[in-house]
Amino acid sequence: MMQAEIFKTVETTKKVAISGDWHGDTTWALDMIRAVHDRGIKVILHVGDFGIWPGKSGASYLRKVNNALADRGMILLLTAGNHEDYTQIGKAEQVEGMPDGFKARAHAPHVIILDRPTRWMMGGRSFISVGGANSIDFQGGTLGKDYWLDEQITDEQVDLAREGGHAEIMISHDTATGVMDGIVDSASEWTEEGFKYAQKSSDQLKRITDDVRPVVNFFGHYHRFINRTVTLRVPFMGDYAMRAVCLDMQRRAGNTVIFDIEAMRIDEVSIWGLRV
Repeated sequence: MMQAEIFKTVETTKKVAISGDWHGDTTWALDMIRAVHDRGIKVILHVGDFGIWPGKSGASYLRKVNNALADRGMILLLTAGNHEDYTQIGKAEQVEGMPDGFKARAHAPHVIILDRPTRWMMGGRSFISVGGANSIDFQGGTLGKDYWLDEQITDEQVDLAREGGHAEIMISHDTATGVMDGIVDSASEWTEEGFKYAQKSSDQLKRITDDVRPVVNFFGHYHRFINRTVTLRVPFMGDYAMRAVCLDMQRRAGNTVIFDIEAMRIDEVSIWGLRV
């Protein structure tokens, strides 16, 4: 599929699949691609921790996912998470000839990694992608193998995201501070330093979200399914409501939904006997 055809497919689609963390799980990924294709879907928006991983296992996973997409004329647009190999991402080929605002890299012909940030129109509505998140478990990992410093959302990325103002749909890996209050609390297996580090990306996303004010924010990262409306506070600027949709990880209910862009309607997908 040529790059011009990629954007034509994206721009004209009316329904997309939106998936949470797959963590390089080939079996789940291939079955999910088949399942959403059977629903007439051509575009998957992935909210990160997709599985851009180093080594032979990462290369094998990417090849099989790309082939499955290619066989069905599908495209996966990736908003990178925290557990992604940002060294590989940085070397991916920049997609050329796209409309202003849509910036991405072709890691494989049918796996397109969205720049941080990037904006585009799809199905008549405005989208923004803001990748990255801070790994709460970084202390148990190895820099350059399990986590990468580029996972952090920089002040420059915040400024670039805020420049464009409002977008109707925001795709991110983490979500803004306040969205998961009362749902995600401290846990004994994580250190105080890990929580402080992880909080930084949520705080950066709050700065972005307060300017973008999306109608709906799709994200992952927390390994649970949440679909609720939250009210976020902005001092001296007024509160705003946002629908927050957190997608669960692979092999769990709530990993993937079908999103009717025009109607702003969310439908579940069923595979493996799970309503996912």
